[in-house]
Amino acid sequence: RTQIFETNIDVSVDSIMFPEAPLALRLSGQLLLGVVRIYSRKVNYLALDSQDTLLKIKNTYRVAGAEGNAVDMPTVDDDG
Repeated sequence: RTQIFETNIDVSVDSIMFPEAPLALRLSGQLLLGVVRIYSRKVNYLALDSQDTLLKIKNTYRVAGAEGNAVDMPTVDDDG
């Protein structure tokens, strides 16, 4: 997971699309497929982390409400 997050998608794509030495079309296609897979995993990890964070927030408010410590949102004065 650490290697996935350390991978810079922009730099990887640029180095494949504009290499210092010519690459075969098949090789560049395979490398780009690998970049797409890494990007897909990054998106998946982000979605899982977001779902986990949302669940924690909901549980925090649920526990606070069950203990009688209801969370009140501040009122906003729209008069300026």
